[in-house]
Amino acid sequence: MTLSVAVTPESLTPVLRQRFWAKVNRGDSQTCWPWIGKQRGPGSYGILWVNGHCIVAHRISWILAHGVAIPPHRLVCHHCDYPPCVNPSHLYIGTDADNGADKARKGRASRLAEERNPAAKLTVRDVRAIRALYGTGHISHARLGQLFEVSES
Repeated sequence: MTLSVAVTPESLTPVLRQRFWAKVNRGDSQTCWPWIGKQRGPGSYGILWVNGHCIVAHRISWILAHGVAIPPHRLVCHHCDYPPCVNPSHLYIGTDADNGADKARKGRASRLAEERNPAAKLTVRDVRAIRALYGTGHISHARLGQLFEVSES
């Protein structure tokens, strides 16, 4: 499933626009406009098929509202933090870093950082040691992986 194919305003035909808005429960500009279409992608984001590609609904909403394509390597983020929302006034363009900072600012970032994360394979002390050893220029990723019992990546 392709969720972020480049879509231009020109590719959103009147029929497609009508199909899109028929799957949205619109309210006033302050409330969330949930995607009520049956098709959902990861994270409950609404999706719509456009020219053979599955596109995340809030990206389409942003394009319809602004009349321009989304810049390359940019996300359409939610001020409201509600994935099914397609209200253009709740959406903004950002980078991965912007989205991560927004997530942290709102307290949605993982609180299980470093070795507190159950999936962690290395401690902070291990990481510091690996960086110091690698910084000498005398040891490979593969050898470090062996020493610390993790993959070289």
